[in-house]
Amino acid sequence: MSDLIRNIRAAQIAAGEAAVLESLRESGLLADAKPTLADLKSDMLAKIREAEKAAYAYFCECDVGPDRERAHDIYENVRNATRE
Repeated sequence: MSDLIRNIRAAQIAAGEAAVLESLRESGLLADAKPTLADLKSDMLAKIREAEKAAYAYFCECDVGPDRERAHDIYENVRNATRE
């Protein structure tokens, strides 16, 4: 009888842990171990947009000359990174 009680208690604990983990995932406090491909793509595109803004700001602040030309090349590479 004690094995049955232990098994029932273990099942209750497991069910409770699963429910807690699910509620943490839903609230965003616990990230899934492996993000989806769509999440990764969205994150990548957002970071590329941020990099584009930073590259443009740097390009605008450079004085005319080789540094500005190089900054322009970098900005164009980042800007065109997501184009097909």
